[in-house]
Amino acid sequence: MAESDSNRDYLVYGVESLKIHFQEEEDVYVSGNLWLCYEQGVSNAVVSPDVFVIFGVENCPRKSYKVWEEQGKTPAS
Repeated sequence: MAESDSNRDYLVYGVESLKIHFQEEEDVYVSGNLWLCYEQGVSNAVVSPDVFVIFGVENCPRKSYKVWEEQGKTPAS
């Protein structure tokens, strides 16, 4: 979905600010605007949050986030 300039700027600011805040943590993953899949094999069990933080998983780049491949860890609320 298309975003306005200000929406995009807030998304980038949110992700980058949280990445800086957690930069020393190896087990905190910060991302945004990424496919987050909740159930294996269920095509509509996905969301793409603007910004999210997941504690207890490796901080590394991903093409998507699949809960079943990450010990069931989901974004913090």
